[in-house]
Amino acid sequence: MERQPAMRSAYLHTTPSDQVPWWWKEIRLDRNLCDFDYIPMKFRGKRSKQITALEVPLYLLKLLKDLLALRRKYDYIYTGECDFNGLGIALWQSLFFMRRPRHVMLMFIMREKTTSLPSRLKYALMTFMFRSVYRVICSSRSEGEYYREMFGWDASKVQFVPLPTSPECIEENDASLDENYVIAAGRVFRDYPTAIEAVKDTPFKLIVVGGEGVSRELRVGGQIQVLEEIPQEHFMRLVRRAAAVIVPLKDKRISTGQTVICQAMAMGKLVIATRTAGTEDYIDHMVDGVLVPPGDVDELRRAIRAAGDESLRREIGANARNRMARGHMPHHYSAAIRRAVLQPIPTSCEPVKRQAGTAALPSPRLRRDEGAGEPALAAHEMDEI
Repeated sequence: MERQPAMRSAYLHTTPSDQVPWWWKEIRLDRNLCDFDYIPMKFRGKRSKQITALEVPLYLLKLLKDLLALRRKYDYIYTGECDFNGLGIALWQSLFFMRRPRHVMLMFIMREKTTSLPSRLKYALMTFMFRSVYRVICSSRSEGEYYREMFGWDASKVQFVPLPTSPECIEENDASLDENYVIAAGRVFRDYPTAIEAVKDTPFKLIVVGGEGVSRELRVGGQIQVLEEIPQEHFMRLVRRAAAVIVPLKDKRISTGQTVICQAMAMGKLVIATRTAGTEDYIDHMVDGVLVPPGDVDELRRAIRAAGDESLRREIGANARNRMARGHMPHHYSAAIRRAVLQPIPTSCEPVKRQAGTAALPSPRLRRDEGAGEPALAAHEMDEI
C-alpha cells in the first residue's frame, strides 16, 4: 500500500523570540506522519497579551497576509489558549469561508457566559468566529461539554486531551524531608480564603503563591505567608519541601489549576485540590491525590491535617508521580492531539468513538467513595493557565 504524504502542520505563536518553547524538543515527532513546524509570529517585538487595542486592526491585517501565505503550505495550523493568533485566524477564515488550512485550537479556554450584555455579545461574536475552527482541544471533559452546549458544536469538534507537564518535574521525593508548611498556588479562580480558614487549627504554616496583588486581597498573618510573582525556580524549591500542595478553586465550568497540579504530582507531592472541572480528570481521590468539595473548610482542614502522615504522603506522592510520567508528558500530549485531529467526523447517526488518550463529549462521571454522598477521607486522613 502506498504511504500517504505526511501532514504539513504548523504551530503559530506570537512572540518576539526566535527560541522554540520548552516542550518542542519533547514531543517526539514522527516526520513520516506529520511534518510539523514552529512559527514565531513577530509583531513589534510583543507577545500576544501585550498588543494594545489600537494595534489590533494592524495586527489582524498582518495576520491575514500571513494566513494567505500559510494556507498554500500547510494542511493544519495550531494555535493556543484563544490568543490573538487563534481569534484572528478564526475570524478571517469564517469571514472568507476558508476551510484550509484546518485550524486546531489547543488548550481552549474562555470565561463562562453570564447574563450581562457584553458577555452575550461576546459569545455571539465567538459563535460566528469559531464556525471555521476544525477542532477545539480542551483540558477537561466537563469544560468541553460546556463549550459544546454554549456554541452548539457537534460532538467531534470538541476533544478532551489531558494537559502535559515538563519531564524535568519528574523526580523522586523523600517524604521524610518535607517541612512543616503547605503551599496554595496559582492565579486564576483561586479560592484562597477557604484555604486560609482551613489551615487554622492545623500544625502547618500556609504559603500562598499567587499573582500580582494577591497580598492586598487577603487578610493574612500568623501562620500565613503570601508571595507574589516569584520565579519558577523559587516556586519549585518551595514545592519540593512542602508537606502538601493545595489547589483551592472556585466552582466553575471552565477548568483551571491543572498546571500547578501536574507539576506538583510529577514531583511526587501530595496534592489537595477542589473537586471542579479542572481537577476531576487529573486526580483519583485517595489514590494519587485528594479532592475536596468546593468551599468546604472542614473537609479541606481534615485533608491538611492528614498531610502530617508521612507514609500517606509517600504513597500518594509516588502514585501521582507515576501517573504523570505515564500519561502527562509532552509526547503523550502530541500523540493524543494527532489522534483527536485525525478522528473522522461522524454522521448524525454514527456514534462518536472514544480513543485512548482522548475523549469526545462524555458527561463527567464524578468519582465518589462508596457509601457516601461526598468524598470521604480514609481513617488516617490525609491545580495558571
